[in-house]
Amino acid sequence: ITGDYCLLVRALGGVFIAGGVGAAMAPLFAGSPFRTAFAEHPPYHEHLAAIDVQVVVHPTPGLAGAAAVGRRLLAAL
Repeated sequence: ITGDYCLLVRALGGVFIAGGVGAAMAPLFAGSPFRTAFAEHPPYHEHLAAIDVQVVVHPTPGLAGAAAVGRRLLAAL
């Protein structure tokens, strides 16, 4: 399903799996068939195999991103 959605929205820059469930399951992704199943879409295998998939484990990534943007904007003043 993730590979299908990635093709639908043309998420060629990468896929980020976020949230509590994704973070809790992060150790399982490394040894699972997820990556193989993600890219198993002929004739799009080459495109999907090149797309990076990351699991976000930070508890508050939105706040961390907002803080980084705020610091950058303040530094530009």
